[in-house]
This record gives sequence, C-alpha cells and structure tokens, in this order.
Amino acid sequence: DLHLSIRRQRQMCIREDTVYGKNEVIIEKGEVHMHESNCKDKICMKMGKISIPGDSIICLPNRVMVKIVSDKKNHDSWI
Repeated sequence: DLHLSIRRQRQMCIREDTVYGKNEVIIEKGEVHMHESNCKDKICMKMGKISIPGDSIICLPNRVMVKIVSDKKNHDSWI
C-alpha cells in the first residue's frame, strides 16, 4: 500500500512496478489520472481524471487502486 499526502498545487508522477504489472499515475493541477498501464484492457486509463474525495481509479489486472480521500484537518487530498 502506498499512501501520499498531496497538496493540490503539487505535480508528480508515480510509477508502480509489481509482479502483477506496471502502472504510471500522474497528479497534476489537482487531478489524478492513470497515464500508462500494461494491462490488456486499459479500462483504468479510460476512466479519465479524478479530483473529488471518494473518486477512484482501479486497475484490476494489475491490482492497483488510486483513491482520493479528504484530510479535513488541512483540506489536503490523500492519494
């Protein structure tokens, strides 16, 4: 499990390489999207950008889930 505290202004690329597959998540301008995945169906990439707490992107073949959770103390988002 990877949990990150990201401020909305922050930009980053997260690469996940496991025995199940490879995924690349881009965080930019308060939005998150699955930029790359080596899964067969690419449904996770077609899910588009997410930005609201509770939104998620799931890549079942590669066993990756990206979920936005609000940290109400300082209004940051957790990914």
